[in-house]
Amino acid sequence: MGPINATKTCLRKYATFSGEASRGEFWWFWAVVSVAMWIALDISPLLGLLVWVASLVPLHAAAVRRMRDQGKWVWWILILSPVLFFFNAVLDTIIADDTYHSDPLVFLFYAILWTIAKLSAFWMLTGPSASDALALSPMEVTP
Repeated sequence: MGPINATKTCLRKYATFSGEASRGEFWWFWAVVSVAMWIALDISPLLGLLVWVASLVPLHAAAVRRMRDQGKWVWWILILSPVLFFFNAVLDTIIADDTYHSDPLVFLFYAILWTIAKLSAFWMLTGPSASDALALSPMEVTP
């Protein structure tokens, strides 16, 4: 699935939290939304905020469908999203206030926690589909 089909599919399933999403569907949609957000933020912070708010529901819906496709517990999305939002807000505040020059340990602490949270989210969303994981490899098939 390419970026155009993935974006169309995810926007069509705007608030559909049931079903499954392939790896390509989720990551292409995530990439398109990320690029759109960067472009919008470059134009105007308000436009970037509008793109972020508009993409919040479909990104979460696609993430829940992706985790369901992997056979993972989907409630991790609801647990991890506020944590990532909190760390992003704290890091943005620290960087905007130029606090990290006066107290680099605070910045380092939050940066490490933010990285751990991001890597956890990345790990949860990158696995193979549950049907792929249960499939036999060609070496295990007996004639």
